[in-house]
Amino acid sequence: MIESKLKTDLIVGYLIKRSAFTKVQLDTYLIDCITSGEKISLKMKIEMRDKTNVSKGAFLRTLKQAQENLQKAIYTLILAEYMGILEEGATIKLIQIGNLLKNRKKEITKESAFKISRIIESVIDMLSGRER
Repeated sequence: MIESKLKTDLIVGYLIKRSAFTKVQLDTYLIDCITSGEKISLKMKIEMRDKTNVSKGAFLRTLKQAQENLQKAIYTLILAEYMGILEEGATIKLIQIGNLLKNRKKEITKESAFKISRIIESVIDMLSGRER
């Protein structure tokens, strides 16, 4: 599932490399999100993964790791803003960047993906204090 997104969405690979998710964790988490609320067996979810020959235990372990990584990332942002490490409203700006990218993903070309990645790096450097 994630491999097809990597081929069609130029920003996904860039963001995965810099995120707390591995490809396998993101693949597993996306499958779980897509199938939530539906009566789909664990076996069917495993078959949806890029690498299908994994045990149920491995699938569930990977899903738990992805969930924990996402929770830690969210807690980190909340803590950083609460402690004044991030400027006020920084998390809102990050959410706006994510929404803008999501809403324009069909328009992103190889050239614009490179420019977008540089802008994202610049914003994150500024917010994290690396660019002062």
